[in-house]
Amino acid sequence: MRVKLESTRKKIEKSALEEFYQFGFKNASMRVIAKNADMTVGNLYCYFENKEDMFRSLVENVRKEILDLVNKIAEPILSDLGFPEDKLREVISFAADYIYKRKKELIILFQGAKGSIYGDFKNKFTDKLSQTLKKGIEQIEKSTSQKFDVQKEFVIELLSETYITMIIEILKKNKSKDWIEKVMFDIIRLLHKGVMSFFDK
Repeated sequence: MRVKLESTRKKIEKSALEEFYQFGFKNASMRVIAKNADMTVGNLYCYFENKEDMFRSLVENVRKEILDLVNKIAEPILSDLGFPEDKLREVISFAADYIYKRKKELIILFQGAKGSIYGDFKNKFTDKLSQTLKKGIEQIEKSTSQKFDVQKEFVIELLSETYITMIIEILKKNKSKDWIEKVMFDIIRLLHKGVMSFFDK
């Protein structure tokens, strides 16, 4: 029986992350992953059942965490007309730090998961963001007795898709954490003010 070494597993994961990042799940090669980890393909299967298992081990925690971030960050911002700017900076700094550290995994989830069990992640994330935005708007409507007087469902979906496109493009620029934070702050503030302007009457 072969002994599984944590250091070897980490080496495989590092190689796999680069391969999935460059080529996505569908086109990633187990041979290349093995070669870049200095081992045979057969040795990979001592650590992972198959390519799907390897992919899951790299992105599952990030998938859960980014969905959780929507609850922690988007929901409070979107449900408060007077969300303070200093608090907005604080939560965006937290989010920027996270996505900077996990940028490759996030790009893989949003753009490279086709053919895997996470192939519909982008759509699920859009739905989650749309539900959160809708919930926030409904809370403001209730507290102000005003209506978000636009084509609500369509606009909410469009805003959610715009936000996801923004995240992907920010990640692809591969800039510093500070740059990510500044751009996210400017765009989220703009989106927030745009939505809230419908209630500022």
